[in-house]
Amino acid sequence: MIVDYFNDFILESYKLSFFDNEQEVEFESDNRKKLYTDIIDWLYTHHYKFPNDIQLRTLFNIDDIKKLKQYRLDHFYEIPNTGKCVIINSGIKQLLSNAKKMLIDYGIDEKSISFNDENINLNNNMNEQTYIKAAVEYMKTANTPLSSKEIWEKIKDKIGTIGQTPEATLTAQLLKYSDNSGLKDKYKTSYFTIVENNPAKFWLIERKPELQVSKEPEKILKPSEFEKPSEDTLPIIYRQNPFGGVPKSEAVCVTGKSDIGKSSKVEMMLKGLGHKMIEIDIPTTTRGLLVERSLSKKGKTELGDVGYWILEAAKPENKDNLYTFVFDECHYPRKLNMINSELFFCLSKRKNNGLRTIKTTRETEHLFSSLEPVEDRPNSRIIPDNVGFIFISSQGESLEETPDFSTRVNFAHLTTQDFVPDEELKNPKKFSLDFLNRILKPYKKVL
Repeated sequence: MIVDYFNDFILESYKLSFFDNEQEVEFESDNRKKLYTDIIDWLYTHHYKFPNDIQLRTLFNIDDIKKLKQYRLDHFYEIPNTGKCVIINSGIKQLLSNAKKMLIDYGIDEKSISFNDENINLNNNMNEQTYIKAAVEYMKTANTPLSSKEIWEKIKDKIGTIGQTPEATLTAQLLKYSDNSGLKDKYKTSYFTIVENNPAKFWLIERKPELQVSKEPEKILKPSEFEKPSEDTLPIIYRQNPFGGVPKSEAVCVTGKSDIGKSSKVEMMLKGLGHKMIEIDIPTTTRGLLVERSLSKKGKTELGDVGYWILEAAKPENKDNLYTFVFDECHYPRKLNMINSELFFCLSKRKNNGLRTIKTTRETEHLFSSLEPVEDRPNSRIIPDNVGFIFISSQGESLEETPDFSTRVNFAHLTTQDFVPDEELKNPKKFSLDFLNRILKPYKKVL
């Protein structure tokens, strides 16, 4: 009886076929894993560019394999006469679903792909199609171009959540189905066109004639244009954070003598402006700002404090809140090294084509998958505009001599003349805005 049960799942021959340029291509084998490696061989000889976005779609050489201690050599398949290997140490359903995805990436029409093993439904992992179909359907009636986050907010209730990072999945698929995204591995079939950047906003190609592109240049919010608050409008919530989130702005480093009250004034200002202030201390036990190795979970990689709050700021329900990280006495070598190492691309919108980004690795990319990716840079994620950074130091001179830091931060040098005594602060809300404009003076001239 047990033998009969397993015989129901065994085929004499496994076949997968599809059409390429109107020619039928068929693979057949008595072993499903052999069927998979045959498809890999075909893709490689037809110049498919393996995207290296996940390990199953990555080409490895022998040196790479030696560094992957969790795998043995027999966990890989070597493409004949190439020295290139792919991982085959996975479930057969995952392998064949992955093969189908790569065929579609290559340009094969999904509808032409046929597999004769009914016990493996290769459509189960094709969640991207669900998202794209829903996005196309909604954009048929949309009034304006929308970002991936805005589209997700409109369609999520209709399709439900599929997978752990649905918004990131939608973003990646919108880019791949856009005619002008610039992605090297984008699909041959395009439904969308990108009409704005940072963030990317999408519009249906079929509705291009309806789109009236505004010729007015993007308005840049300057510190001098901040609305003067009245008593009943504070705290003011600016959509973009002036400490790095405003176009062309950078993080701010407040410097001055140790007895000048820099920290207390910064805290008072942020409170008056309605910011969520996140104080970041870097003791000797800290293992990372964005990510760290857990001591209680056998070295598992998890979010650090900065990484955690950046993801909180990126949540749709927090888009109208401003999050500002404050690093006190950041001139100490260990603190400065960690800041330069982990936050190098997070501090300035004058660098990196106006983007502030987090760099990820294959080990950490899943932690930040909810952040918007950068086109053509799959290991870079954009941090939201409601995040800012303030550094405080009593040794500004030494920091200005550190190129990696000083070229990405505006310095505000303060003296006792910049403040009034605390007891004379009759209107702390007015003080908040005045102090904000004071420490933003260094970049007013260049905006």
